[in-house]
Amino acid sequence: MEDLISVIVPVYNSEKYLPKCIESILNQSYPHFELILIDDGSLDGSLHICQKYAEKDQRIRIFYQENRGPSAAMNKGLDMAEGNYIAFVDCDDYVNHQLYEILYKNLHHYKADISVSSFQYVYEEEEINDHLAAKRIGNEHIEIYEEREILETLYGDLHVENIVVWNKLYKREIFNGLRFKTGKWHEDEFIVHRILDRASKVVYSNLPLYFYMQRKSSFMGKKFNLTRLDFLEALEERMLFFQERGFQRLYNQTLDDYLNMLPKHYFLVRKFFPKEVWILQGLQEKYRRLSEHLHDLPMNVKIKYSLFKYNPLLYKVCMNTWQRMKTQKIGVGNKSTNTMLISPFLFSELNMFLVL
Repeated sequence: MEDLISVIVPVYNSEKYLPKCIESILNQSYPHFELILIDDGSLDGSLHICQKYAEKDQRIRIFYQENRGPSAAMNKGLDMAEGNYIAFVDCDDYVNHQLYEILYKNLHHYKADISVSSFQYVYEEEEINDHLAAKRIGNEHIEIYEEREILETLYGDLHVENIVVWNKLYKREIFNGLRFKTGKWHEDEFIVHRILDRASKVVYSNLPLYFYMQRKSSFMGKKFNLTRLDFLEALEERMLFFQERGFQRLYNQTLDDYLNMLPKHYFLVRKFFPKEVWILQGLQEKYRRLSEHLHDLPMNVKIKYSLFKYNPLLYKVCMNTWQRMKTQKIGVGNKSTNTMLISPFLFSELNMFLVL
């Protein structure tokens, strides 16, 4: 008998997209799987849709819980899973009919712990020709990563593919004693480094076999809210993890990501929650403290970090100006051109930071 794959789908208020998601999994060319649907207290018809499909296909198992978020739902799925292998699918996404056949084949052929596929962004009302995508299989390109280089993919060409949990097939043992952090958004960011650290070998396929839905009503498409700050907390935990493991380069790369992302969140809080002064002060203090951990920086990077540390608004002006210069394809090395674009006040401020 073939190995059983447990496909875990956390479900919440997704009645518009859920049928396509479920059908894409039920139509897999690899037949030996269980589909675990965890309804996270949906307020629409999602649970009823799950039940209708379960009546027709015995491979479906449904569990219900009061609304506790996607992390708790996936943890429930892990607790209930009976398979030798684990996979996740978001309830508004869908997958190629050969996804798990190919992931399973690659995992066994290369004796890996995790098998990864690329993915494709899709938009509402867009139709993907599943069989046309399958014709590309003959052009599959495989890459193998082992030991420390697995974690380094978080900051390489495969960054996007590896910061999510849903385009992969895992040996069940990866999740022994490991669960998603509950009560937080950006749940993948909190756990993905721990998952990759447990693998000795990862096999990556360039075939885009997972279809990642972009919709305005999703969490990532909504207006900014304070739960987005969970992303920064996830990066803080990742930094601490790398620091404790003695992975200095990975720590520095995560810190650099953090210091680049924190100002963006700072200005979003300032725009949408201007009265939350304590949050703004806290973000600026974290920035000051952590930016001191970076040494031997190029002068332009040192200027950038110093700008936000001492004057966030000046930092924003400079970054906007720099972005306009890049957009207009003006030579950065041309001092006279730069001087013309930057106001005399701003130029004098930049000169001040050059001596820091």
